[in-house]
Amino acid sequence: MLGVQQQAGRLWIMCVFPPRWVMTLRFSKDGPELPGELVDSLLDGEVVFLCGTGVSARHMPDFRLLVDRTYESLAMQMTESERRAYEQERYEEVLGSLSRRLSDPDAVTDVVSGLLAVPNDPDLGPQRTILRLSRALDNRITVVTTNFDTLLERASVEIDLDVPPAKMSFAGQALPAPGSSTFYGIVHMHGRLEDQKIEIEKTPLVLTSANYGDAYMRSGWASRFLFDLARCKTIVLVGYSASDAPVRYFLNVLEADRARFPDLKPVFALDGYENDPNEATELWGTLAVEPLPYCKVNADTGKDDHSPLWRDLEALADFVEQPDLSRQERVRAILENPVRQSDTHARQELAWLLGRHRNLRSVVLNTVTDPEWFDFFLDEELWPPDESAGVIAAWVARDFIDRDRLRCACTWQRRLGRPFTEKIKQHLLHEEGLTEDWTRIWRIFCLAEPILGHNLDYYRIRRRIKSGVILDSDLRAAVNLLKPVLDLDARVLSGHLEEKDGEEPEKLRNIVRVRMSISDQHGATKLVELLHTLPDRALRILELATQELQSALELEVELEMITDEHDINDFTVPSIEKHAQNRHREDVNYLVRVIVETLSKAAESNREHVRRVVAGWQRLPGRIGLRLRLHAMRNSDIFDADEAMEALLSVSERDFWMIRREVPLLMQDRAAAASAGLVSQVESRILETADSHYDGL
Repeated sequence: MLGVQQQAGRLWIMCVFPPRWVMTLRFSKDGPELPGELVDSLLDGEVVFLCGTGVSARHMPDFRLLVDRTYESLAMQMTESERRAYEQERYEEVLGSLSRRLSDPDAVTDVVSGLLAVPNDPDLGPQRTILRLSRALDNRITVVTTNFDTLLERASVEIDLDVPPAKMSFAGQALPAPGSSTFYGIVHMHGRLEDQKIEIEKTPLVLTSANYGDAYMRSGWASRFLFDLARCKTIVLVGYSASDAPVRYFLNVLEADRARFPDLKPVFALDGYENDPNEATELWGTLAVEPLPYCKVNADTGKDDHSPLWRDLEALADFVEQPDLSRQERVRAILENPVRQSDTHARQELAWLLGRHRNLRSVVLNTVTDPEWFDFFLDEELWPPDESAGVIAAWVARDFIDRDRLRCACTWQRRLGRPFTEKIKQHLLHEEGLTEDWTRIWRIFCLAEPILGHNLDYYRIRRRIKSGVILDSDLRAAVNLLKPVLDLDARVLSGHLEEKDGEEPEKLRNIVRVRMSISDQHGATKLVELLHTLPDRALRILELATQELQSALELEVELEMITDEHDINDFTVPSIEKHAQNRHREDVNYLVRVIVETLSKAAESNREHVRRVVAGWQRLPGRIGLRLRLHAMRNSDIFDADEAMEALLSVSERDFWMIRREVPLLMQDRAAAASAGLVSQVESRILETADSHYDGL
């Protein structure tokens, strides 16, 4: 599961979420994948590295080579049984058998001590890295090793620890108890060699099968130590293979206890492969450990020097030592690219980082250029919706004159609703220097009421009205639900929008799609039908609908849906009277519908008041008020035929020809009863002006 590339000398960090969203962190394509729980424990100072011969491999022989050189130094040959144990990699048994054949049983230990002497000017890079990764929260170092050499102690001098090596080195049965206040330092489980340069004394070694038997079984002090360690610390094996004697003894102890003691912490093992990760993982399959495979081959030299491991562990140490800065750099490295250029691993690492550390939000605000990242943040539930509203609004507010940020704001307004709009309002209060155009755009933005789902208010108000106890507030609420709300939609193709040309003012409609919408058309239809059943409230409903209509039309003027040259309602309201063409249309259609259907009943209640209301319609913005007035003139109970013809004659020539339904219907219904002089004037107007509006008429 790769996906991290090295470009221009830069490591791209990757991560993989196995089932249950366990984050795996990887610094390079050939390095180990580090589980999130391990990284978390490391940051909390709850990890202990258990170091094997591989940690000292640059200067010391591994166990197999140590056996070979011991036989060579002692001029001894393996017996048949020793050869079989050797081939099975049971080297402690080989040395145990050899020591029993020698007259001086200490000869094996003496030879091994010489073979493992620290060379002059050793390369202590791996040891320094391990020590850097081994600090607890109190800054004390704790690392455990089964190696006899003192390379870790030598490295402690190089990293300027305040404690002399001899004071922090423990070995053999004199081990500090895990979990106690004295548990720190470099702990040699299997003993330690002398190092006069740093004043460290030697201790007995656990080298042969007899030594192992005593440490892990007869006396059991090593078993107890490991059991206690696994109960209080997460253990990482490094420098071991699955067949190493310490591993076999150690994991057998834990496997027996894990079923009885569920509080045992996890154990991880770093192990190398040449070509296939399965080479490493399969070897650990029968052991109670989670393998962390890495490629041990140096890509530059082709040698099996395990350089990918030490390179990535050093990067991990950098992270542990400066976690805040490292997290910021990681987040910044991912977010500075568009979402679609990031891989799954980077996105999942980002989810882990932001989910755990909310103090990274300032990095998000300063780094994100692609607003699609916010979709990812919300989908991954990194923040609660109300907090997401604050973060995204703050990002938008970083540049209020950026079209893409406005489109982003419209998108999130549709998803998060009023809480997001309120956050934008707060930022606008403190914004200085916006042009008049952009100030208008954002103030209109704050008027938008995106449709977020099924609106239960329609159902609730119908229930209240049907109860029989109808308050004026119920009527106001009902009519208000028939008023269209501003809905801004950024989900349109760029070709549908006009780009700003030269000095042309910025306009909202050139950036996003602007609509006037009803949140529930079915609910609105039912509500209109219900209001029609309240004849005794018809006049009040007519007044309220007229007020809401004026409010909606004034907003359409501000949105430039209604101008001197254009009125969107010519298209969104094809007919004032009920007509099939009006079906499924929003805008002010429902207000027009309730006005038309309450007009007659309202006139029965107070004809003169209704006439005044109708007279006021011609002052409404656009042509919809004029069309309503012409429609009302068709009602002979409210207006006589001459008034209807006079109304026609008062209409401007342009509107006379633009209103293609209400004008002819009015003439059809009322001309026959009107005075001949007025009808003649209407006819003359048609004959005199038709040619300029209809060529060839």
